[in-house]
Amino acid sequence: MWGHKNTKIIANLGPSISYLVSNRDSIQAISDLEHTGYYQKAIEKPWLAGLTLGAGLQHTTALGTLQLEARITQSLNSIMTERQKVVSATNTNITITMAYLLEFRPK
Repeated sequence: MWGHKNTKIIANLGPSISYLVSNRDSIQAISDLEHTGYYQKAIEKPWLAGLTLGAGLQHTTALGTLQLEARITQSLNSIMTERQKVVSATNTNITITMAYLLEFRPK
């Protein structure tokens, strides 16, 4: 972290691991003419391993710390197999979080 006494800049870089808990379609099925072959197929590899890069701001007050952070995660492995006739199915995820952290033990 870099910055002044109460406001700091946060930087994150590191590995990430994800696991698919459920799989359901949120859109209506595409017509058979437009069907590309991988829609509505089961995902055979529910684990993803990737890299995460993030940056944010942290401001400390008398009551706690306000933190705003943005992260981008890119998976390195595919969730589909070659047997499913899909070249690659990697996942890119962008998240923005804001949190207020309370300190239970005063300094």
